[in-house]
Amino acid sequence: MDVLEREILGEPVSITLAGETYPLAFPMFAVVLYKQETAKLNCRRAKSAEDNGRARLLPAELRQLKNRYRDIVDNLEDQTDFLQQMEESVALRIRIDEETGNGDSLLQLINWWKIREEDPERIVLAVWAGLHQQKEDGSWQAPLAVSQLHKLIDFSNVAPVLQAITRSLMRYMPRRKEASPNAGALEAEATRV
Repeated sequence: MDVLEREILGEPVSITLAGETYPLAFPMFAVVLYKQETAKLNCRRAKSAEDNGRARLLPAELRQLKNRYRDIVDNLEDQTDFLQQMEESVALRIRIDEETGNGDSLLQLINWWKIREEDPERIVLAVWAGLHQQKEDGSWQAPLAVSQLHKLIDFSNVAPVLQAITRSLMRYMPRRKEASPNAGALEAEATRV
């Protein structure tokens, strides 16, 4: 099975934390787990923002944000300033997901962009989800808890962690048959730190 897996997925990705090396993988279990945990994160952040005086969006305002997001994403390939458009779409997606309580699907590239040094909680959740391994009894378990990861990840130099997450995500995500004109830019930006 190892040989077949390597042939299909490529070389495994690992991450080193406090001198220990762990395999990092994003099979469907990890993708679903990450989405569930980021839904909780988005709800907590929305509640915190509301407690600090940020008003909830009215339905018309939320619809307007969703329409702007769709406009950017639908025309992304036509944009000359790709990075600026991606940054705006990420900001919109974050606000929409916090308002609606949605989690981040790693099957959508836009959500990979949310995993960055400005958001340590998402980094920790991505590593935690990716560390889960299936045991012989069929259950899944991570060798480290979220609270431990907050202490073990070096946020002053998080580049290797972000690169490992991106490489592992790329290893597990389905490939598009037809490349867009910005495919090279997307791949280069996904591995950017």
